[in-house]
Amino acid sequence: MKNVPIVIIAVLVAVGAIAGFYYLSEDKTPPNIENVTVSNITPTSFIISWITDEPATTQVMYRSEKETDYVHLQENSTLTLQHTYRLTDLAFHTYYYVVPISRDGSGNSATGGSICVKTPGPPLLFSVVDIEPESINLRPTPYFGWQKSRYADKYILEIATTPQFGDTIVYRKEFDADAREHTVEVALEALKKYYYRMFAVNEWGNVTASNTPNWFTTSIIVSDKISHVAVAPDNTKAVVTYSLKDSVAVISLTDPPHIIANITLPGIARSGVAITYDSRYAVIAAARNSYTLDLNTFAVSKIVYDIPDIIPLSEHVLVAPNSNIAYLCNDLLNPIHIRDYIDYVISVLDVPSAHVVDYIHVYERATLTSNPVTPYAVSPDGAFLYVGCFTGEFKGASGETLTGGFIEKIDLAAKAIAKRTVFTKCNSGPWDMELMPDNKHALVLVDMGASRGYIWWWNMETNKIEATLNYNVSEAGMDSMVITPDGRFLLVRSHDKVSIVSVSNHKVIEEHYCYRPTEGGLAVSSDGKFALVGGDGRLGILFIEQ
Repeated sequence: MKNVPIVIIAVLVAVGAIAGFYYLSEDKTPPNIENVTVSNITPTSFIISWITDEPATTQVMYRSEKETDYVHLQENSTLTLQHTYRLTDLAFHTYYYVVPISRDGSGNSATGGSICVKTPGPPLLFSVVDIEPESINLRPTPYFGWQKSRYADKYILEIATTPQFGDTIVYRKEFDADAREHTVEVALEALKKYYYRMFAVNEWGNVTASNTPNWFTTSIIVSDKISHVAVAPDNTKAVVTYSLKDSVAVISLTDPPHIIANITLPGIARSGVAITYDSRYAVIAAARNSYTLDLNTFAVSKIVYDIPDIIPLSEHVLVAPNSNIAYLCNDLLNPIHIRDYIDYVISVLDVPSAHVVDYIHVYERATLTSNPVTPYAVSPDGAFLYVGCFTGEFKGASGETLTGGFIEKIDLAAKAIAKRTVFTKCNSGPWDMELMPDNKHALVLVDMGASRGYIWWWNMETNKIEATLNYNVSEAGMDSMVITPDGRFLLVRSHDKVSIVSVSNHKVIEEHYCYRPTEGGLAVSSDGKFALVGGDGRLGILFIEQ
């Protein structure tokens, strides 16, 4: 730009009138850009700041490492000495070259030096791989393993008693970038629900969470592999039996849950256990000897058979819903028969006295059978007992020989078979039965082909199978099933998980992973809020969401 002459005519009264011409210089000096800094770097943005020695506008141009031409961003025309510009929508893990630009009020423009900025890579999504979401943890302390998260500089594990975490965090641990697993060093409370979450953090503090928070439940350590478990109707105690051990454990379910008694029995009690309606006694069924256990005094009594010629062979036991009566399966020895023709009976046990006071004849052997009768369910009013045999040969109503499984409905007052239903459309079964609260339907577990994983919705009045669920597990994998007292959910125990089935929709709605592949029983509380899951040296808990 050129200098523009400005004429100033001044009258100097004191010395005379002299006319003069003067030139005023326009500003041609650009601003000085100093103290350029970069801050708030994220995977997709950062801030560049600088100062100028005179008020000026704010602008930047930039390019990525993959480009050759600079992009000029929109200028902020406000004149200021302090300049800040935020670049956004950038690519992560990329080098950017950025140049600050300022222009003063006279239009003089200054360009700073090029600054190289690398956007960080955010920790990539990863998952916790060894403890599954919604799991029943059957280890003494939970074990976690996780996948690598690219760009992570460290990992953080948090465990809390609520999903909000906050001040309910009970365990927090940081790990370096190479860590992939961790076993919690401190014992968490037994039979309790915990929530966990893991974070991957990079060197700039950017955080990516794993596919959590989620929950797991803890277990109580017991002395051997659990065979069966029962929950007292008042939900204050549980009793477990072992597969190969001559003892039982009594567990208090009040907070904090803990073992209150380990009781040695005269013989191995590897099979069924049930607790009477008043929560006072446990009945423990064994192959040759069965026992009662007073849950207040922990006194053990061997069951005495007042009825002659009964051979103890009990492996399952049921208790009446309204009295201290229990039902066990036994052999009845008829002296005129050889051993192969011994008949099966259900022994009626007066629990407080530990004496079998009566028996009910349930099944006459017409030919050899491979398996005995097992008690399955008692009707809610205590009037009927349901027993079954999962395979055998027997006489039909017309005297014909039938092969298959059956369920018998026993009238307990008349001590007679009220109805026998034969199941011939399955390879074998029924293996188990759960009576629904309406007393008209039952859920029946059968074998179909190679899978011991079919559950039938059986209408006992019409004798029709109304629905079938293929649970699709191997024969060895399916242990037991139990229905919640309200009849809404069926819990099915398989080799390494417990599944919750909607009774009304006939579908599996949740699957809960048992960390250690186990066997060992399943029992639900009387209020339907939780289930106990037996394992190898562990008793776990599953909270049933309503």
